[in-house]
Amino acid sequence: MPAPRPQARGGLTAIHYWFIIFVGLWLVSTVLLVILYTDQSKLKRENDTWRAERDRLVRGNELDTLRAWYDKSGPQRSFVGVINDERADAVRLIGGSGSGDLSAAQKLVGDVVARIGREAKVTDASLYAADADLVSLLTRLYDDFTKNADLLASLKAENDQLKREDLKRMQASAEEKRQFQDAAADLQGRVQALHQEYDQSVQQRQEQIAQLTQSLSQSREAASADQKRLLSENEKLDEQVLKLANIIISMREQQKMLYEQDPAVLVKKMDGEVIDVISAAGIAYINIGRKDRVIAGLTFEVYPPSGRINPDGSGKGTLEVIGLGPDTAECRVVRFALGDPITVGDLIGNLVYDRQKIYRFAVIGGFDINADGSTDDGGAQVIQAIIEDWGGRTVDLVDETTDFLVLGAEPYRPALAEDAPPEVKAGAEEQLRVHASYLHMREQARVLAVPILTQTQFYNFMGLSGSGRRGRLLAGG
Repeated sequence: MPAPRPQARGGLTAIHYWFIIFVGLWLVSTVLLVILYTDQSKLKRENDTWRAERDRLVRGNELDTLRAWYDKSGPQRSFVGVINDERADAVRLIGGSGSGDLSAAQKLVGDVVARIGREAKVTDASLYAADADLVSLLTRLYDDFTKNADLLASLKAENDQLKREDLKRMQASAEEKRQFQDAAADLQGRVQALHQEYDQSVQQRQEQIAQLTQSLSQSREAASADQKRLLSENEKLDEQVLKLANIIISMREQQKMLYEQDPAVLVKKMDGEVIDVISAAGIAYINIGRKDRVIAGLTFEVYPPSGRINPDGSGKGTLEVIGLGPDTAECRVVRFALGDPITVGDLIGNLVYDRQKIYRFAVIGGFDINADGSTDDGGAQVIQAIIEDWGGRTVDLVDETTDFLVLGAEPYRPALAEDAPPEVKAGAEEQLRVHASYLHMREQARVLAVPILTQTQFYNFMGLSGSGRRGRLLAGG
């Protein structure tokens, strides 16, 4: 706040002051003129000194500022007082009081700026420099204040939202607690009811146990008598089983002897008979058809009505199914014996085919598929494929359920040298394993009285004795 102007003393006015100044200036100028005239060089030196002092105090571009301050002066306040008032106002604006000088005010500003940088609570403390003007500092402080105010408002809104959500959760939790209490009360009632039911059940169970104990005692007495009776019956059954086992062994021996005496036993029963023959066309008809699981391409060996069969299983001719009816089939005559043509009433058979049963065949050994006098690789697989294609089943071992063993040539048994290379030794060991398997299956068939067929017997009993027909079948035709 500017200092009050001093009040005028006595009756002097501005005119008096100006008059006094005028008189003083006139006297000074007169003295100066005298001095000028008397000592012009000294006056000139003093004049230069005065001008230099003036230039030191006031520059040309500062005259307007001095003039503005000068206009503010008057009887109440001197020119220097105006300057002091301006300085005091500036210091007060900076430091809050009019005491002190500008350097003290600048120190206060520097301390505040240093605190801002030290505490680092503004967005960017590097923007607050100690030499910055107050307007820039205030502007930056206002910007930081605005950002903080916006952030505070946003946080307050989020806080209010969280409070509302917490209130909802508390209400939901209270509702869940109420529901839980209701459910707990309901469960408590159920538990009490279950306890009552359990007590009743225990009482009933105890009564049942007492009854069962009495009944068990009676049952034990009856079981003891039954056990004695069953033991006696079991001893009798063991004797009967032993007798049946001896009978089975005897029957297998008889079957083996019968097969060696009569190969017709292998066929067991004929599959059908010839019901018509067209000799000129080479066509015959048989009394089994599609209903009997006959398929096109199936071959049958033809035997006389007497059922006589040659030891190698060959008959008087061979038929191949080329057409099917529900109960009959049309066949092509593939082969017939000279002087013994196929006639009505002749019997037909195929070792694999059966109207109701699926026969089980074991196949092992080497087979001459292309009839060149030597066994062929994969020959056993070809025999197995024929059996499977015509409704039979192939197995890898001989047991009580095996119906036939098709036995090929015995595999080569190599000599195993100790110093043989590993790959040679591995091949030899594999061949020895194949040879041992061949001997084992042959022995099992003999022990179990399973009929053993050679490759020739297999072909003849299958109706494949015709070399042309057998070649087409084995080639997949």
